[in-house]
Amino acid sequence: MKILITIYHSLGYGGAEVSTRYLAEALKSKGHQAVISSSQSYSGLDTRLFKEFDKKPFSLQERYLKKFLIKIIKEEDINIVHAQDRLTSIAAVKAAKECKIPVIVHFRDFWPECPRSSCMAPDGYIYDICSYKIILKHFPVGRWLSDFYKWNYLKKSWKTIEEADVKIVSSEMEKNKLKSCNIQKNVNVIPIFRDPKTFEKINEKDFKNKFKLKQITLLYIGSFFYTKGIPFLIKLMPEILKENKNVSFLLAGDGPMLKDVESLIKKENLQEQIILAGRIDYKDVPKAYKISDIVIIPTAWEEPFTGVPLEAGASRKTFIANKVGAIVELKGKDFAFLVEKDNLQEWKEKINKLIENKKLRDKMGDNAYNMFIKNYSSNIVINKILDLYNTLLQ
Repeated sequence: MKILITIYHSLGYGGAEVSTRYLAEALKSKGHQAVISSSQSYSGLDTRLFKEFDKKPFSLQERYLKKFLIKIIKEEDINIVHAQDRLTSIAAVKAAKECKIPVIVHFRDFWPECPRSSCMAPDGYIYDICSYKIILKHFPVGRWLSDFYKWNYLKKSWKTIEEADVKIVSSEMEKNKLKSCNIQKNVNVIPIFRDPKTFEKINEKDFKNKFKLKQITLLYIGSFFYTKGIPFLIKLMPEILKENKNVSFLLAGDGPMLKDVESLIKKENLQEQIILAGRIDYKDVPKAYKISDIVIIPTAWEEPFTGVPLEAGASRKTFIANKVGAIVELKGKDFAFLVEKDNLQEWKEKINKLIENKKLRDKMGDNAYNMFIKNYSSNIVINKILDLYNTLLQ
């Protein structure tokens, strides 16, 4: 079958784009044709590029993309449209409906519930669904008008989203949130996945030579943003490093809080123990896990699902994370430490326990691998998605 996958950005922007690539590659491995429609190229995959439109009014965005997608659907004889993000989903639903073919909307964050897609305000306030009152009380004044405009558009789009034949979410928590938007018809919980082959037979020598790391390495991989827990990470790192001179933090990513991390490094003179790797190429991500001993996930928002614990598991690495969001829904046993959100003392205790006990690290890493292989590897999850496709076409 031919599947049209729509997503605005390509790799290097966020986890949704990584998951989209894995989806397209898994479909291709099963003998199906995946056509990606995006504003940026997905190297090695069939990508149809549209013009960037995220700065234009929403009505113009919809009109332009709908026309673009209808053309592809007709020319390529597409069987199913599978939308991946906020910027393309509304137009994708309308285009598919006009062409009378099935359409799936895949939710990878909280974009229907929040103009920031996180249900977490910059001041740290967490909510189930946004409102004009929340914007006034918790959002920056300079963003009020744009956030009002965006929130009004999102609410008006709920009916269109509900018209999609199938909705896919990665967690029960996310499914429950959609109910608050009256989006509840045919919502399926299917986790994200990773291809285990990507994390096998890794030659990490160039990474080892590039980063002068200590005996034990703690890896953070993600954006430098408040929702990802960077403010807490800034508090945590000096506490760990002053007690463990044989430890390095390898921070892979970029974002608006990079300067805050750089200021910490300079202030505490931690240049030899906090290594800033910058954004790592998609193909090099497994190397970062390979040279690390412990993965840390200090996420602050109620994240629907993140690929980091799956990538850690695929690399046989244990991890420590805040007990927030869908990470608590991971299936498996004794593969990680989940601690109360931003509990500095508990984080220190768990990290030190793993630093001091290699046998425990290895055992939990093996358990993490089993958790991943049994529940979140590409061969298992892609079959669930294909079952949905086949049901729709029948």
